[in-house]
Amino acid sequence: MARRPRVPSGLLSFSYEKHIELQWSPNTESNLAGYRIYKWNGSGYTLQSSVTKEKNDFIEFLSLSAAMNYYKISAYNGSGFESAMSDSCFLQL
Repeated sequence: MARRPRVPSGLLSFSYEKHIELQWSPNTESNLAGYRIYKWNGSGYTLQSSVTKEKNDFIEFLSLSAAMNYYKISAYNGSGFESAMSDSCFLQL
C-alpha cells in the first residue's frame, strides 16, 4: 500500500547578499521522488520549485534586499503522494 512520505525535517535557512539557501535532512523512504519548495506570497504558500531526491538543498536568487521570505518544504514519492509541509523558516536579506 502506498503511503505519504515523512515530513522533511531539519530545515535551515541561510541568507547571502543576493540569494538564500535552504537545507534539510534527507528523507530515507525507498520510493522517494523528491522535494517541493513552497514560498509565502502574502496570502498562502505557493509552489516555488521542486528538486530530485538526490538534493536536500535549494538556492534562490532574489532581486530585492530587505524583504522577509518564508518557506516550507514537502516530500513526494513515485506514487504521487506528498507529505504535509514542514514547519516554516524565514529569513531576510
